[in-house]
Amino acid sequence: MTKFFADLYRKIYDVPLLMLALVSLLTVFAGFGLRGFTFDASTDTLVEEGDPALAEYQEVTETFGSDEFLLLTYDPLDDPLISDPAIAKLENLEQRLLDLPGLSNVTSVLDAPLLKSPPITLSEWRDDYNTLRKPEADLALAADELRESPVYRDLLISSDGDVTAMSIDLE
Repeated sequence: MTKFFADLYRKIYDVPLLMLALVSLLTVFAGFGLRGFTFDASTDTLVEEGDPALAEYQEVTETFGSDEFLLLTYDPLDDPLISDPAIAKLENLEQRLLDLPGLSNVTSVLDAPLLKSPPITLSEWRDDYNTLRKPEADLALAADELRESPVYRDLLISSDGDVTAMSIDLE
């Protein structure tokens, strides 16, 4: 049996196109098997019972509260997202959400640090930074920065700049 595999290896090694075809064939068969693949990423399956890190996490959660949150998308419909009317509506929505029982904090695009609206140095940013909540923020520059930033684009704000996400922390 060992001689068979050794001979097969030599034949494949001598013909690189055959090796490429074999690897390609194996890749295709593996791809078909992935269609039914599922992965449960819950803490029950990812963390071993009695893990010291889990105990520490549970202690921190007990001390500082839950880490449960909701995500809410916001589309101002009639106004551009980064405009004075839409910002006022978003601030109003945040306040109305905070008035609901069981919610502790709301974080939105209004809280995102702006480095280019107007442009500031990192030393200035360390002391204080602009957000859309501040009147000195340049809305046109902020809209460009949020849409083009790899940190914000498609995470905090949609690539077209029409929709944003809000994180709502539960008590």
